[in-house]
Amino acid sequence: VAVRLFACRDARSTPEWAREHVRLFPPLTITGPFNPDLSPEFSDPLICLSDDFTREVNVLKPVRAGGTLIGDIDLMQSIVRNAGPYLAVFQTDKIAGDHAETRLWPMMEAIQAIKDKMPLDRHEARKQEIIFSDGNPMYISGPSIGNLQSKGFEFIRAEEVWIWQKGLLNQLKGRRGDFERLGLDKLFCNSQGGYAIDMGGADQCADWHGQYSSGRINEWFVPCLKCGR
Repeated sequence: VAVRLFACRDARSTPEWAREHVRLFPPLTITGPFNPDLSPEFSDPLICLSDDFTREVNVLKPVRAGGTLIGDIDLMQSIVRNAGPYLAVFQTDKIAGDHAETRLWPMMEAIQAIKDKMPLDRHEARKQEIIFSDGNPMYISGPSIGNLQSKGFEFIRAEEVWIWQKGLLNQLKGRRGDFERLGLDKLFCNSQGGYAIDMGGADQCADWHGQYSSGRINEWFVPCLKCGR
């Protein structure tokens, strides 16, 4: 009798994996199965986020351009294909809670492989904190110092960094711990534009400009509907 002890790794790109597994729900404008052909600008960030040789991905985008959805789709594929301790930090605790309830939970419950990893103990599956059956935790929170100084995480996501208080991003990056030393860490920063300089102690700080400028920058443009250029 032949017994398979290990499943083969799904080597498809994240956009193609998501085409099969991810469903989108209201309040998103486009709902139903995720179609990467409708958002080709998502593909490269998603591919980089699942690339073993890329440690950090920054997305600078207009308001309501789908940057947060990139992070959501990457979270879904990470839970299924490359699980590890995960922390997502949003602008405030309320926004984090609302996002977890209205966006993340419907997406997770629509993917059978994630439902199979949900803990049997309901106390281990709170709205913003889940300890999956494989032992990996997921936390969704706001950017307070207390939320950023307690644990180490392999996957870290920062939303709307342009309005974070100065220094919080570096606090968050410090949460990678031993995962960074081993080259296993992944940081995803997603935000609209902000200030390139410190505005004299205002909440809007220069940290996002420094983070975005630290990597290799690629720019995407909308083609002209008339000439295609």
